[in-house]
Amino acid sequence: MLKKTLKFTLISLIVLTAVFTTYLAFAIGFTEPAPADRSIENQAAVHVDGSLRSFGESWIRKSDSGLWEMFLKGDSYERGVAAGKLSENLVYLQEKYFISRIKEMIPSDVYMNVLKIFVAWVNRNIDQYIKKEYLAEIYGISRSAPDEFDYIGPKYLRTLNYHAAHDIGHALVNMHLVGCTSFSVQGDLTSDGKMLIGRNFDFNLGDDFAKDKIITFNEPLSGHKYMMVTWGGMTGVVSGMNDAGLTVTINAAENEIPKSVATPIAIIAKEILQYSGDISEAYAIACSRNSFVSDSIMIGSAKDKKTAIIEKTPDKTDLYDPGKDLVISTNHFLKNRALYPEESSMYRYNRVTELLSGMKKMDHSDVALILRDMKGIGGADIGAGNEKTVNQMVAHHSIIFKPEDLIVWVSTSPWQFGKYIAYDLKKIFSDHRVMKKDIEIYEASRTIPESGVLKNGEIERMLEWRKYTRLISNAISDVNDHSFDSEKIDRFIRTNPEMYTVYQLTGDLYLSRKDFNNAEKYYRKALTKEIARSSEREKINESLKKCKRKDQ
Repeated sequence: MLKKTLKFTLISLIVLTAVFTTYLAFAIGFTEPAPADRSIENQAAVHVDGSLRSFGESWIRKSDSGLWEMFLKGDSYERGVAAGKLSENLVYLQEKYFISRIKEMIPSDVYMNVLKIFVAWVNRNIDQYIKKEYLAEIYGISRSAPDEFDYIGPKYLRTLNYHAAHDIGHALVNMHLVGCTSFSVQGDLTSDGKMLIGRNFDFNLGDDFAKDKIITFNEPLSGHKYMMVTWGGMTGVVSGMNDAGLTVTINAAENEIPKSVATPIAIIAKEILQYSGDISEAYAIACSRNSFVSDSIMIGSAKDKKTAIIEKTPDKTDLYDPGKDLVISTNHFLKNRALYPEESSMYRYNRVTELLSGMKKMDHSDVALILRDMKGIGGADIGAGNEKTVNQMVAHHSIIFKPEDLIVWVSTSPWQFGKYIAYDLKKIFSDHRVMKKDIEIYEASRTIPESGVLKNGEIERMLEWRKYTRLISNAISDVNDHSFDSEKIDRFIRTNPEMYTVYQLTGDLYLSRKDFNNAEKYYRKALTKEIARSSEREKINESLKKCKRKDQ
């Protein structure tokens, strides 16, 4: 047995050494796209008034809504440098939160290094698949990346790789990092016949990661002006609308682990937003770029007066145009049905269909109501935070577009429960290109009020459930931690009694303490609840087998 272990360890070390050597060769020989004139990097952002700061013709401020608002003007490199200088503290915080979250999910240093090498290997030629103007923008913002995380890699290299984080995250499906929901309504379904698009961007990198949302308004030298919701250090697009009334949102589909690098979906979405005025132009751009994961790109078009979905895989790009006033997208393809719909995605799709069934004359507040929904099919209580719900309480942001009027609403914390703040792009790109005073730029009269959840005490119960989830997870990991006693277990269950993970985690706790009878009881209870994925059900059944063997 010892010989086999030593042999396996030796082989593993040889493989890791070989891959790591390749990674180092790649990292050291990587060419940064630095322009000839980098003098603007020596300039500093200037305080103007209140929270308002400027850098050249660009500026940033913090709204009283809690959202950061940033206006960027110039060529790609200039906008990248400006974004970095103006949001340097946010760039630092987002990288800190991102790395902390990854370490929380992968606490082993060995596995963390393997993941780091894996990502570096997959992304080894990523710069060859990204337009030079976007590489210049990423390089510009990387100049403000913190020194603290240089052990991860050189600033430009790691900033570039972070732009593929969404792709890697939803390729590693067992991490369940993504579970987005989008839908579009128009015609008889809306109060004025105009298109309304709602979307939850569920990118589960923790509550801290979603704290500092940035609403960025871009005025590039070429293409369309556009807005996007982003975070510090990110120049790609996950949700946005341009001045032609074209909207882009991305929804991950089921994926295998990528075998080779291509263009990150957020960069493809950025190019579509900047250079497309209608669906045909968006589709042409999508077809011209290779992706290394499968993704649905929902396109709403004021010019076409309809919404379509581009379904992109590493091998194929399809355009799904249902020709209907209602279009729904979760995390499975609608045209390419050869890709099996993951069950939580299909469940959410059916729930949105149910919520919209029979609805007429919807306005933006009705769209927000659906994006905030926490129930299962038939209005069943399936547990707060269940992956099968539209609102899983993990959204980085929730957003609503009205393309024909160039109005967009963005959610404020916590999750979708806070107010949705409205922006009029016509005014932003005319009246607020230059800011001399720290004034609010959102449309106060169009604000969607906060959810009643924030007033009835329910949010406190949800927060308590999340707190106890962390505590019990720590107790499971540490066999010497006996602080999570029966009283805490009862309290934990009361915070979210219909959520299957409450009973699954309680079973895990008892199993770690070799209390097989109680572990079996709670696992069986978990199996009576609405479980998000078949893989989770299999995991619970495997744990039940351990209870019966009583030899673990």
